Amino acid sequence: MVNHASTKPLTKQRALHWLQVFLRPRYIWIERIVLHIAWNIPPILIVFGDNYTVYAGGDCPAQLLASVRHWYLASFAFMIAASVALSFQISKVVDNFGLRQAFQTGNRALVVYFFVYFPILVFVPAEVVYTYHLDLTINVAIVHTLLWIHIVRPVSDFFRASRTAATSSMFNGTARVLDAFLHTPNGFQAMSAFAKSDFMIESVIAWRALVDYRNEMPGHMSALDIYNQFIAPSAPFPLDNVVKGTILKRYAIAFECNNKYSIHPDDGEQGAQYFDVLLDAIVNKILIEMLPRFQRHPLGAGWFDFLRRHHTQHALDKVLDDTIGQAKQSQTMPTIKSAAISRSTGRLAVIMTEGMRTSVRDDDALQDNVTAHSEYPPPFGTSESVAVDRIHETQ
Repeated sequence: MVNHASTKPLTKQRALHWLQVFLRPRYIWIERIVLHIAWNIPPILIVFGDNYTVYAGGDCPAQLLASVRHWYLASFAFMIAASVALSFQISKVVDNFGLRQAFQTGNRALVVYFFVYFPILVFVPAEVVYTYHLDLTINVAIVHTLLWIHIVRPVSDFFRASRTAATSSMFNGTARVLDAFLHTPNGFQAMSAFAKSDFMIESVIAWRALVDYRNEMPGHMSALDIYNQFIAPSAPFPLDNVVKGTILKRYAIAFECNNKYSIHPDDGEQGAQYFDVLLDAIVNKILIEMLPRFQRHPLGAGWFDFLRRHHTQHALDKVLDDTIGQAKQSQTMPTIKSAAISRSTGRLAVIMTEGMRTSVRDDDALQDNVTAHSEYPPPFGTSESVAVDRIHETQ
């Protein structure tokens, strides 16, 4: 029964995967094909538009060289303009992977090379350019600069981040602090906006649904709704890329078996802790992969403010708890007297002024004198009763 319920149509999934691969716009993009054709038509027309039979073939014709040079400068300028436009467009969207910084850095480098290359090609004689290989040197520098910015540097940053991921100061979040942050409206909104651009929105949505189910919040999703939303093969927010397959398989087997034998999932005794394993896996995924990138992003600016407030509040609560505990363990005579007065009168203890304390001390001395010269005890027996009468008179 379990094997039958856990069997999946792997062939169908593979076919669907390859179908998605080949039908994605990035693989078959008509606009990109048209752009490549249009970009390569001018060089073809320039090269094959002249009659080469009249030339000896020893040197390149000056007219052809000038045409190629003009086309190269025009394409270089167009590429710089397109890079500037692309950098402005990227600045309007959420940047999680450093693409904006890479394009802006590459654009600045291209502008610098253009202002160096343009005077050389226009004003420097061709003989000097060919003798000292100026054009070849600049071309090699441009290619290596772009390779460094867009390939070498991201790869090195990735390996550097992977080595320091466990000890990085950026990873300050814990499950408890993250839970408190996501329970705030601003924190959940910021994390959701970041998760959409980070292609992990299903993890945040699943966290909210599972936490509401765990805390039995009013209107929370049922166990069957959670399965259909996140675990089922046709789920709109699948967790295949968020949680290990073994965890999802456990829940899938349970729900599929219930469905096979017409047992409603909500009729069982799941309890509020039924999805705790799935919730812990989602929280670990957010902590390890999403939170470090969220902290470096502008949307995560509120995380550090919340973290400081949370740690400050935690420290203050700890200090207050320690202070209250010490006060309860070490009571002095004034605190004991104040507690006795409060219990005897049924009122809050009055804060005594210096004059009231002097009066109480005089009354104590008077009572001691009377007691020493009389064989009968005083009517109230203690100075606290006199202090209480005076306090009541002042009230």
